[in-house]
Amino acid sequence: MCFAMFADFVEIVDLLSHKIQSQTLVTLDRKSPSSISKIFPLLSPQCLFLIWCMAPVTWNGSEILYNRVIRPFFLKHQAAMDSVVSDLSAKAKNITESVTKEAVNRALNHDKDQ
Repeated sequence: MCFAMFADFVEIVDLLSHKIQSQTLVTLDRKSPSSISKIFPLLSPQCLFLIWCMAPVTWNGSEILYNRVIRPFFLKHQAAMDSVVSDLSAKAKNITESVTKEAVNRALNHDKDQ
């Protein structure tokens, strides 16, 4: 279900990571060094983290976080999360059916009363 779509997303990210890195490199080449030096004093730890995540190198933050944290966590807990989502989906379906039946019964009883 939802995690199957996420698994597809994980595969797409794996396939496109090299293409995105090369596009980021082209974008950074277009920036002039003078504009980067003007904003350098304003860099906060959050900005440095984001720059590290988007850096066009093999050891950038997004690659490391994805390969060492996000993907292993997802693969480890995929079966458990699929079962939780399935259970919640079944419960939501049951609730929807009962609410629909109750609404139909009330509408029929309301018509009889008038």
